[in-house]
Amino acid sequence: MLKTLENTPDRLVITTSVRPFHSSTTIFDKSSGKARFERTVFFWKRKAIEVPLDDIASITIVPQQTTTPQGGQVEGNHPLVQLKSGQRFWLSDAGSQAESIEAVQLMRNFLGASPTEADGAPAADQPIVAPHPSRIYRWATIAVSALAAIAFLIIGAAKITSFFALPECGDEATRKTLSDIFAEKKIKLNGLDDLKTVTSTRSARTCTGRADIPAGLLNLEYRIDWSGWNKRVTIARAEAEAKIEDARLNEVKKAVDDFMDLAKDSHMNGRPPRQSQQNVNDLLDKIWDVSDIEGTRLVVADIGKANEWFAAGDRVGTVYILAGTGVNDMDKLPNEANVQQRTRRNVVDFAPEFARYLDFQMKLVFIMLDAELNRVETSERDALDRNDVKQEIATVRTTVAETLAGALTTLAYDGLTDDWRRARLKLMQDIVPKAAKLLSSEQARGIHDHAIRVTSYIRDKSVQDSVKTVADDIVK
Repeated sequence: MLKTLENTPDRLVITTSVRPFHSSTTIFDKSSGKARFERTVFFWKRKAIEVPLDDIASITIVPQQTTTPQGGQVEGNHPLVQLKSGQRFWLSDAGSQAESIEAVQLMRNFLGASPTEADGAPAADQPIVAPHPSRIYRWATIAVSALAAIAFLIIGAAKITSFFALPECGDEATRKTLSDIFAEKKIKLNGLDDLKTVTSTRSARTCTGRADIPAGLLNLEYRIDWSGWNKRVTIARAEAEAKIEDARLNEVKKAVDDFMDLAKDSHMNGRPPRQSQQNVNDLLDKIWDVSDIEGTRLVVADIGKANEWFAAGDRVGTVYILAGTGVNDMDKLPNEANVQQRTRRNVVDFAPEFARYLDFQMKLVFIMLDAELNRVETSERDALDRNDVKQEIATVRTTVAETLAGALTTLAYDGLTDDWRRARLKLMQDIVPKAAKLLSSEQARGIHDHAIRVTSYIRDKSVQDSVKTVADDIVK
């Protein structure tokens, strides 16, 4: 469904939705020069996205077709917003392709200035419906919708036909009923594990467990009780956690290998692959876009995979740092003034790609931080004292500290715009409150001191203040 709530020369407010599954509210405001995108999936509000209107590069429609557990086909037409930085995100389907096209046309007409696509063609000249959507965005919309749609959702009760005593939480009858409940919601359970009884009386049981679903896990809380002469199962809570599928990680690694083949001589000739080339941009999408696991807590068991993804993406970012230095290994980079000057200049010369690289690092660090903090806050002391767990937490701490320090360092480089700096600081400010809880006091103090040093290299007062806020918040 498409609703136009406001449409004036200075302000556009529209909603697109397929209720109760998902909805988006788009607000364009010329007086503030801002665009705001608010997205809700099954009553779960995702973090709003706010960007300058001038940063919008294009708005198109990504058609997709998915198969339900019953074998039927469901079609969707999601508006896709692409920013000049290369970031992309999707909005809610309007329920039909015609209404989705109308929504996109309203947004394009309001922008009016014919924003430019990555390939240089005016957005107004681009087709509204993208003919070949990138597979990563099909995965992202499917995975995020599937996970978020069931987070914190209370699902109706289902009957169990049996007599006398209530079934146990992990009985076959209970498992089948749980699967049937979710099947009615078009959600296929691939497995049910760790089904436990929390409380039990003659009239009711409360239970917890975990369910495997495509692209994630569900933490379940359910109740078994009587409804007249029948027994029923009611889902009280279904909280989603995202997984990093092996196929997704393999796709990242393959894309990295393909990119490295293109970049094999860049450390000598100083010409790394640029995102203005469509094939390179497609590879960077696969490597650095983490939108398919954003917005939903990562399964703790997949933090190791997130570290693998981080390391793979780091190989690509290093190409831009080392371009023209004569070495292709950061560990072999000589500590010479002319070489260090070249690496700093590379950050400026390749600022669009380097922005995506830093954003990738910080977004993935945020995801790992969130998962580790949840483990620290919810796990028993014995579980946290295991050597493998302590090592993994230490690895994440180091990755967080090094990522924040590296991102802060780049802010001091001459030649970068203050808008570029502000965009990186916005992500940093999201990370810091969680980082302050996980980092050691020594690590936090090191980042604080480094941030204060960086402010002396920055001229813009608002950017200085933002860096000082990062410094203060990391030691709270």
